[in-house]
This record gives sequence, C-alpha cells and structure tokens, in this order.
Amino acid sequence: MTRTTAGPSSSTPLDDRQPIPIPMRVRWQRFRHQLLPVLTLIFCSILAGWLWYHQAAGGHAVGAVEVLHVPVTTTVHGTLAYLPGKQIQVLDKVGEGDVVAQIDSAAFKTRRAALQAELDDLRRQAKESVGDAARGKSLQAMIDSKQQDLADADQKLESLQIRSPISGTVTHVHLRPGQAAQAGDPILEISADRSIAIVAYLRQDQQLINPTKGMPVHVYLNRRPVQTVVGQVETVGGQVESVPNRQLRDQKVPEWGLPVRVAVPEGVSLRPGEIVTLDFKVGAAGR
Repeated sequence: MTRTTAGPSSSTPLDDRQPIPIPMRVRWQRFRHQLLPVLTLIFCSILAGWLWYHQAAGGHAVGAVEVLHVPVTTTVHGTLAYLPGKQIQVLDKVGEGDVVAQIDSAAFKTRRAALQAELDDLRRQAKESVGDAARGKSLQAMIDSKQQDLADADQKLESLQIRSPISGTVTHVHLRPGQAAQAGDPILEISADRSIAIVAYLRQDQQLINPTKGMPVHVYLNRRPVQTVVGQVETVGGQVESVPNRQLRDQKVPEWGLPVRVAVPEGVSLRPGEIVTLDFKVGAAGR
C-alpha cells in the first residue's frame, strides 16, 4: 500500500502574497525630487506672465514730477549792484515779479543825462533857426533820432532791476554784486516749488500701453497716507530718449524710453522731483 506525503493543498495559489506598501516618507521624497520642481517651474511661469500682464500690459509705469528750472538773466552789460536791505542767497524763497538782482545804474544815468542835454541843445537850435527851412528840417531829424536814443536809455534803466519770472526757490547763484555781467549771462537759477505735470519714460516692454493725448492716468503719490489723483496724457514724445538716472531700474544699467508728459488737475500739490506710480488706462478713449 502506497503512503501519501502530506503537503500544501493543490487548490492554494503560489503567488497570493501582498506587495509591501511604499512608506509615505519615500513617496514624499520622490514627489519632492521628481514632480515638485516641475510644478514649481510651471507656477512661477504663470505668475511671471500674470505680473508682466498687469505691470506692463496693464499700464503701470513710474514717473517723476516735472522740475522747472528757470535761469534769470540780464539784457544789458554792466556791473551787479547790491540790493538795498537784502542779498539773495541759495534756498531763498522768491515770488513772481520780485527784484532778485540789479545792475549798477550810475553809468546808465550819466549816459541818459548826456542824451537829455544834447536833446535840449538841439531843441534850442531849432527855435533859433526860424526862417531857415533846410536847417530846421535837419535839426528836426536829429531831434527825432535823439528822442529815440533817450527812449532806449529809459528802457535800459527800467531793465536794470532784474525780476523773478516765477515763484520758487533760488537753487544757484552764478554772479554776485561787484561782478561784471554780459547781456544774456545767467545770474541766478530759480526752481518752481510746485508742478502740475509728471514725466514718465515707457520702455520697450511697455509698448502695449500706446499712450495717446487725453488718455486717463491714475497717479499714485507715494506718501502716507497714499494719495491718488486722476490726470491725463498731455503730450507724447516723438522719439525714444535716455531715461534720467532717478528713474532707472538699475543705476548701473542705462535705459531708453518714450517720454510721456502727464498733466494733473489744478490744485493738486505735487513736489518737483517726487517719484510717483502711474496707471495708464489702456483702452480708454482720450477726451
């Protein structure tokens, strides 16, 4: 009789073993090294595109409040005289029409007195030349010429007082009392204390703004609290120009941009040279 050896049942499958689960720590490590960099790159690309659209295409730019520098010059040759009771210095406040310099009038008064004496003599001679028509006509022509010279001398005397063309602050003093001045020489420079215009430079990556005259612009003043006013494009430059140092993104890298002048309503207090943020309303119709 044959004996049968006991063993596993023939109905039990040989590959019924369960796989060992991968620990969460290992899964996280694989995710960090394989998928996370890809997802991060995609997210950063989308974010960069969104920022570019809202900053460049959306119409954002940086501008500076226009600074108006006005040179004060003389129209005659002469020596600067001391102003009675005051001496203009740098940072002095002056008003429009204030006398800020004066040319010594001594030589001009002497010249005028001489012209007046010559005119009086000619008039006397004209009275004595009664009956001599030719001489009378010649004297009258000389009188007319001398009267014109006298009028010119009076005009020069009036121009010896040099007045400020604007209200503002004295920023430079080029010539002082006692120094000689030639016609057209700058004596002082005055900077306006207020401005109603902003100048921005649009770079190559901001061409989608396409500014046009009358386009509305929101102006954000970088103050505490932040102030916002609405202006509009006044003029657009005809050519690309070098961006001023104060508006460069990197002081070491020169940039070029299209200059745009933005005007704000009267009554808005802007400090000349102040940096502001502009939001051009792209797509809005100009007025």
